[in-house]
Amino acid sequence: MKTRIDGKVIAASNERLPWFDKWLAIKGTSLHTLAATVKAALAQLEKGNSKRERARKPNDQRRYDDMVESTVANMAHSVLFRTTDRRLAILTGEDRRRGTRYDNDAFGKPFRVLLSNLEALEMVEWERSPGRGVASSVAPTERFSVLVMDAGITLGDFCRCANEEVILLFRKHRANGKIVKQELVDYLDTPATNAMRATIRRINAHLESACITFIARDDDGGDPVDPYDRTLRRHFDTDDGTPRFDRVGRLYGGFWQPLERDRRKGIRIDSEPVVLLDYSSMFLRLAYAAKGVRPPSGDLYAIPGLEGHRQAVKVGVSAVLFDPTRKRKEWPKKAAPDQQLPEGWTAVMFRKALMKANPDIVEYIGRGRGMHLMYTESEIMVRVLTALIDLGVTALPIHDGILIRQSHEAVAMQVMEVVSKDVSGFALAVTSKLMLA
Repeated sequence: MKTRIDGKVIAASNERLPWFDKWLAIKGTSLHTLAATVKAALAQLEKGNSKRERARKPNDQRRYDDMVESTVANMAHSVLFRTTDRRLAILTGEDRRRGTRYDNDAFGKPFRVLLSNLEALEMVEWERSPGRGVASSVAPTERFSVLVMDAGITLGDFCRCANEEVILLFRKHRANGKIVKQELVDYLDTPATNAMRATIRRINAHLESACITFIARDDDGGDPVDPYDRTLRRHFDTDDGTPRFDRVGRLYGGFWQPLERDRRKGIRIDSEPVVLLDYSSMFLRLAYAAKGVRPPSGDLYAIPGLEGHRQAVKVGVSAVLFDPTRKRKEWPKKAAPDQQLPEGWTAVMFRKALMKANPDIVEYIGRGRGMHLMYTESEIMVRVLTALIDLGVTALPIHDGILIRQSHEAVAMQVMEVVSKDVSGFALAVTSKLMLA
């Protein structure tokens, strides 16, 4: 799949380098001091080469300062967070398109000049793009790395720009039922989008101030974890580029979401182990709720003939609820080994078995209703988070569930049940799993 970054479609691989984050900012005193040192060196360089004869206008100076600080933040974070390859992918080519809400106006043509100057100061190594469609890369030098370590900078010294967009609208291009490209869609704000943005920023502000840590096991062996990476963004989807905010709406971001399940056991909230609370067979229950029908009791993923294959049923349910037709003949290719159907079963057999077990919601199977159900799921989760914040409780969302500190399990379960009834009309069953290392 290809992704549109800053208006250009770039191959997602790019040696799998992480992207330069134009919304990364500085917070801690040590990092502010380093940024001031870099700014002073840049000013001296500009004065020496006589390329700047007059002071920047106030708005230009503000953008320049923000750009320098974000670049310093990216390089410093790379020093602390990446032990081997510290390169970050960047785009520095001319972009003639009009800026959107997703663009940081601090960056533009001056970015190339800044990189050249930092290169002259031996603070960054800039590897130019070898050709069209391939990103350049930038990395901190040994000299800059020493400055970072000597300054005593920690991961807690970084933050996000206050004006970063957290309500994202995507247009996804599909071919043969697969997403081959996606791009961000600009939109005009409405009272609804303003309210959604304010809510997500409130949640993010709470998470930023919360006591959240990660304890890696001695034999962890996984990628580094930044426990200060807590910013959530709400993603919506549109097929034709027309702004709409009633599809998907899920929360993405936060260091805990991409973590493998076993590694989440290392998360601590207020120094306590966490509990995973999630809604049982949520998509099917939401389909019943949308019909105004109370679902059968018990586990809705318990399909006759597929006992012992619950993970496969979960994958299959998600697939057929999103399928626009009932023509699927293949099992999802991304399904893990424990998510495969048993021998003798096919995707067609699964769909028929699911419809037989759930006759009241057959109109939701193979009719492309999944994105609307996911929106309802997201509305529930956002309201759960804000209700818990009102109670002074920190929760880390994972799509249809939350990680909560162990001592808050009872109150969080009650909130989840109450909110689900308020939104869907039915109290959805909640399950609990203690995450002990």
